[in-house]
Amino acid sequence: MLKTARFVVLLYLLIANSFISFSQEGEVGNSEKLIASYVFNFLSQIEFPESQKDEDIHLLVITKDKEHKEIYRAIKKMYDGKKTKSGTNKKLIHVDKASDVSKAKNYNVLLVPFSLDNKFKDIYALTKTENAFIMGLNGDYLYSMLNFVVNSGKISFELNNDRIQERGYAVSDRLRKLSATSKIEFQRQAQEYEKAYALAQKENKLQDQELASQSEQIDDLEESNMKNLNKSLELQDSLDIAEQMAKLQEEKVAQQSELISKQDKIMNQQRFIIIISIFSGILILILFYFVYSSRNKVRNKNLEISEQKAQLESQNEEILDSIKYAKRIQSAILPPAKLIDKHLADYFILYKPKDIVAGDFYWMEKVARDKNRGTSEDPASILIAAADCTGHGVPGAMVSVVCNNALNRSVRLHKLVQPSKILDKTREIVVEEFEKSEEEVKDGMDIALVSLTSPRSSSANREAGSTYSKLLYAGANNPLWIIRNGASEIEEIKGDKQPIGKFENEKPYTSHEIMLKKGDCFYIFSDGYADQFGGKKGKKFKTRNLKKLFLSVKDLPMVEQKKVIDQEFEKWKGGLEQLDDVCIIGVRV
Repeated sequence: MLKTARFVVLLYLLIANSFISFSQEGEVGNSEKLIASYVFNFLSQIEFPESQKDEDIHLLVITKDKEHKEIYRAIKKMYDGKKTKSGTNKKLIHVDKASDVSKAKNYNVLLVPFSLDNKFKDIYALTKTENAFIMGLNGDYLYSMLNFVVNSGKISFELNNDRIQERGYAVSDRLRKLSATSKIEFQRQAQEYEKAYALAQKENKLQDQELASQSEQIDDLEESNMKNLNKSLELQDSLDIAEQMAKLQEEKVAQQSELISKQDKIMNQQRFIIIISIFSGILILILFYFVYSSRNKVRNKNLEISEQKAQLESQNEEILDSIKYAKRIQSAILPPAKLIDKHLADYFILYKPKDIVAGDFYWMEKVARDKNRGTSEDPASILIAAADCTGHGVPGAMVSVVCNNALNRSVRLHKLVQPSKILDKTREIVVEEFEKSEEEVKDGMDIALVSLTSPRSSSANREAGSTYSKLLYAGANNPLWIIRNGASEIEEIKGDKQPIGKFENEKPYTSHEIMLKKGDCFYIFSDGYADQFGGKKGKKFKTRNLKKLFLSVKDLPMVEQKKVIDQEFEKWKGGLEQLDDVCIIGVRV
């Protein structure tokens, strides 16, 4: 109630002051601030339609000359960006100006100058869709809604209730009481103003002086009231600002609370990340320790392996050197090619050790036919053997040296020429050599031994091309194969089923005598070729396939036979490892 009474008093003082001011000056050119105050206070007394309850006030001042621009500047300076004072319709004011009436379409409040009174009808129609509230300065009563009317140097107000209601507006009772609400009433008020003015002219000078004095007092009062009004406005603005600051503070507090909540979440996430990082770091350190420890162990192990490797390589090199030297020794006990070529015309020897040295070996020795008659007319016998000692590699080579030495001693020392007797004596010598060891040695050899002797004939017959024709054979487990000239089968003579070595139920070796004709072939061999794994199914070659192979090459020269037999062995073996030593001897008589 106090606020309402204050407003009524201020408005009354402003109106009274305006009456005096206009009566003294006769114009409103210096009253822009006063008009601005009227506009502002009237806006606070207007109730906007429902469609604009939540909208701000967008005030457009139509300016055509300097006077109207001054009014715009006063309103702009005092109220742009501020709110009206009404508690129910407190709205934010935005003030603009325009010289073109067509711009009025986008505003909900218009202030129209004097010179545009003939345009009010157009403006009213143009702002129909926006329901704009039109205020005028001496405007057209029919189309303006609130007019500031200057008549005989005095200012008054008129309201057009029809237009106000038509656009859904309402005004306060206080404003309605201060304003004329119809053209007739306005004219009546104007007449009363003229009568009052005429009476005022008839007063004496004393009254004029008193009036002047009162005018000064009123000026002072007006100035004081304007200050109070501004203070009131400032206070209201302060309250508005305080409300806004409170809202902003609440929003700020809410934002800070939200920010604190987000910071708490971020801190929790950071704590989680830190814990995970620490845990991961510990795991990494542990893993690094184990890796480092493992690397040291591996490094030390590698160094140890490298040292062992170097030692093994050194030892291996020494062993290889020793084995290579053993091969030289073993090669020395084999009959030289010159000796064989001297006594055999058509032959081949296929010798394929599994390793550098071998347990297989071949042997040849020339002996006289009759040791009591050693003349040049007596034909000699050639002893040929294919031997297979126990094992292969270095152990087999060592056994082969013992067995080779036993054959030589049997022939050279004991002067034996018959194969069966030679094998008997050789077995005896080998067993004696191995029995010298503290450990039991069951090593020995399998062997096929033949004695090839040419028939006795004259020198003329020998020069005519006579060849050997008598063959004596004895074998220890290894057979003799004969392919007669023109035959399609192999004639096999098996050896005794006992090795050259220690054996239970020993018995003398059997001697076999065979007569050969020119063109006949015979073969002696170890079991390395037949026992070799290979082929598509990885099985043994076997003796039956070896017989087929010999029969397939029987018509070829012995050198060509060796080539084919060797190629077939490599083809059969393929990528597999060689199983045993291979030794095959073939002779055509």
